[in-house]
Amino acid sequence: KTFYPEPLIPPGSRVAVQGLNLAELEANTMATERLVHDFNGGPPTPRVPYDSNSFDLVSLVASIEYMREPREVLAEAHRLLRPGGALVVAFTNRCFAEKAHAIWLRRIAVGAGLVDLVDTWLRFAAPPSAPWAHLSTLDLSPPKAGGGRDPLWALVAVK
Repeated sequence: KTFYPEPLIPPGSRVAVQGLNLAELEANTMATERLVHDFNGGPPTPRVPYDSNSFDLVSLVASIEYMREPREVLAEAHRLLRPGGALVVAFTNRCFAEKAHAIWLRRIAVGAGLVDLVDTWLRFAAPPSAPWAHLSTLDLSPPKAGGGRDPLWALVAVK
């Protein structure tokens, strides 16, 4: 499975997925490439074996809160994107507390305050010579049965 609806991915597209578990990656029927890689592993931690400027879209879903070097991971995403390519970082205020950043846990009660944290990481991840062209925040929180909303935010940055 994938996080993106099939109509958004043109047939024949390159869809490279990365994760820690090959079985989960193999369940993504849209993937054309699979990479088992731990961004929290040994140095050089965030580097992945793809060429610079080789992707139109990079997405991090429910993972930025667990990255030991979030700014470096976002810088790697910037390296991978073609000019005009987009980065989507989606997250919620739910996490495994024993695995998340201390700063994430301090801000979690604020909810949308996590957006400011990820925004800061993004802004400092891009090289000064090529800052993000556009940066948008989205509240994608779906309504909960019985009222209220389930928090879900995304930041979208364009190289």
